[in-house]
Amino acid sequence: MIDMNKLAMKQQVIILVAVFVLIVALFYVFAWSPQVARLAELDQQRATEETKLETSKSMLAMLVQVRQNASESEFELVKIRTKMPSQPELPTLIVALQNIADDAGVDLQSITPGMPTSQGDYGEVAISASVSGSYVSIIDFLKRLEKASRELRVNTINVATGQNYPDLDVKLAMSAFTMNDTTQTAPAVPSQNAAVSQTATAAN
Repeated sequence: MIDMNKLAMKQQVIILVAVFVLIVALFYVFAWSPQVARLAELDQQRATEETKLETSKSMLAMLVQVRQNASESEFELVKIRTKMPSQPELPTLIVALQNIADDAGVDLQSITPGMPTSQGDYGEVAISASVSGSYVSIIDFLKRLEKASRELRVNTINVATGQNYPDLDVKLAMSAFTMNDTTQTAPAVPSQNAAVSQTATAAN
């Protein structure tokens, strides 16, 4: 004979297990599964935002580099334009040569600029100058010419001794240079060693 109490107990256990499974299933479907999906979505969004951030950082670094290069290029161009302006700017050049002579302690007796001539990418202005002074001051004057704000080339140097010995009378043939407006980099200026000649003049 079947024990009704035991049967009822088993049915209750089965029902409880079924209810528990149903609750777990409902929890997974309506609570856990959406959260997992949401977490996966958020993780994907985080990865996307990180990628965007890295891309933005790279773009920013590129922009900074471009701006820095542009600033450096502009600075170099300004330096080039100072040494080789687009126009001869003879008054400014003469004042600069006079200042160099004064700083070196020589007497700038004369300065005669010639007509500008075109040399392709650049222009050249011939300059004749006469200075007098001691040997040391003449050497200082020549060194200062090498460091002048304008691009200068000394072509020939004629040294003579005269009435104010031991001072020297020096005649220089020089060239100053200009740059075409379309040129963005310094053109190659032909170098030439200055030919030095010496003339001894008897003092009266």
